[in-house]
Amino acid sequence: MNYPRALAAAPLFLLFALFAASCVGTENPQGWAAPVFDANSVYFLQAKDRLAAAPASNEANTTITWSFPDKNNTADKDVKLQAVYGDPVISGDRLYFSSYSGGVFALNKADGRPAWRMKDEIQGNLVSGVAVSGDLLAFGTTEGRLYVVNKSDKSPAKGWPAAGIDYSSGIWATPVIKGDTVYVATMGGEVHALDLANASERWAKPFRASGAVAALSLLTDDALFVPGLNKHVYLLNPADGAVKSDFRADDWVWTLPAFDKDRNLAYFGDFSGKLYALDITTGKEAWSSALDSARIKSAPAIVNNVLVVGDRKPVVHFLDLKDNGKRLNQVPLTSLGSIQAGITAHDGAAYITTTSGKLLRADATNYSVTEITMGGRQ
Repeated sequence: MNYPRALAAAPLFLLFALFAASCVGTENPQGWAAPVFDANSVYFLQAKDRLAAAPASNEANTTITWSFPDKNNTADKDVKLQAVYGDPVISGDRLYFSSYSGGVFALNKADGRPAWRMKDEIQGNLVSGVAVSGDLLAFGTTEGRLYVVNKSDKSPAKGWPAAGIDYSSGIWATPVIKGDTVYVATMGGEVHALDLANASERWAKPFRASGAVAALSLLTDDALFVPGLNKHVYLLNPADGAVKSDFRADDWVWTLPAFDKDRNLAYFGDFSGKLYALDITTGKEAWSSALDSARIKSAPAIVNNVLVVGDRKPVVHFLDLKDNGKRLNQVPLTSLGSIQAGITAHDGAAYITTTSGKLLRADATNYSVTEITMGGRQ
């Protein structure tokens, strides 16, 4: 097994539980990445090691436009992604994503062919996704290296070392870029804020949690969402890293939230299968729901006052946000893999990918789930 450095000194039982839960660092990484949309297409994991594009529509059937790597293209014969954990990012005419052992890619959206690939320059594997802002792209590795490069050609960004910044603890959370700052979390429980211009620390000292931090989200200009594998969810002040609130869940929290700007609530689940609505102003629970579900690793999605939640069983749950999370329906899925990727809201529906490469559409009006049948390249 290839364990990230951050966990080398952790108790063996914790290591076992963490890797069994995540399938990261094992000989057979599963991968999880949410589907992403532009005006014309949906981009999703057709398999744990293959990205695909298809026309975006509300139909139950569609045709694959391209896939990468393309088994019919000899140029891709040596491309081994192994798994994709971070959500792809669309920027201009390119699609950027990271893969566990294959490196970071910039693909042309039109045909899925690489504009560039960054692999030999990277120390470690990648569970972190990529963050893109302006001309820059940031990502972290299991060896604790934070890289910031120019998205046009993968060259090191001005003021950033080619070898990245070494935090010694593995980076699994996708970094967050806001304005002139990049935020990064480590599996050693630290959160740092760095100046994009020169890679210097912006906070007087990093935030430190008692457990690993495997996800990170900036909800507002005043609230950085920091879930922990110590059962805590922290809200930090992005300006100085000060703790605004410290909420304790029933179990590990390893997911990004769905943020409801109108209600100022962040919705997320934990590994016990419980769903929380956290008021980010007070830092207190507005309501919660024990869904009688399995572990929730997937970020939920909001569609027209309906919260769509997926668990690992897998089951898709529909909750009424106008009535404090009242259950509207739950749909068990059979032989479709597990739900671990975040759910994506798009055009009045929620879209779900499973670990077996299925793309599903959850209807927030009749609370049903439909598999989208794929034709074309497989």
